[in-house]
Amino acid sequence: IKSDGVQVDLSPPSLLDHSTERLYLNDSSKVSITFNEPLLSLNITSSGERTETVKFVSDLKEDTLFIVIAPPLVSKDSLTFFLTAVTDTRELVTETITVGFNTRLLGDYDDNLEIDIGDITQFVALWPNTDIAPVTGEPPYFFSTPDEVTDLRDAMAFARLWRWSNEPNDTSNTASFQMGEPLDMIITSGGFSVTLPPNARSGELEIHSQN
Repeated sequence: IKSDGVQVDLSPPSLLDHSTERLYLNDSSKVSITFNEPLLSLNITSSGERTETVKFVSDLKEDTLFIVIAPPLVSKDSLTFFLTAVTDTRELVTETITVGFNTRLLGDYDDNLEIDIGDITQFVALWPNTDIAPVTGEPPYFFSTPDEVTDLRDAMAFARLWRWSNEPNDTSNTASFQMGEPLDMIITSGGFSVTLPPNARSGELEIHSQN
């Protein structure tokens, strides 16, 4: 019998790759963690930077660990999974491997980590199926527990996220991006009124005052 050699496994398992998609806040998310070789067993614990309790179920298939993470999760949070006693089929052990995942931003429909005009358009288009309130915490780290009722609380929660995302930005150049005809506006000593175009779905109104 002739052989071109024998490969001997002398190294414990290591992390090869993992999912990078952000986790849903009010729906289950499935992530995968891939190792450099098939595993025999491992232990899993988890914690969130702001999410108090992370509920999950796991399934190990050869060299890949699948984890289904249950809602609800805190908006724009970071979760860490601690994999201990990671053992391969030769019973070589890696004591600890840590893997991190990030959650989505509440109200960010295009998942670009900003609440922008596109998200306003989507929020309005989906109304009244935009149940995100009540929320606790401060933006952007809202803990959302939808109550199956769409009302002013949902709109105000979204508005707070919009302010968080846009107030730090310099809006002095807003006028340079103006499109369409100027809006009809009437200013009086007691206030003002603006007539919006009939087909407008969303927009931004910026008001400057001397004081």
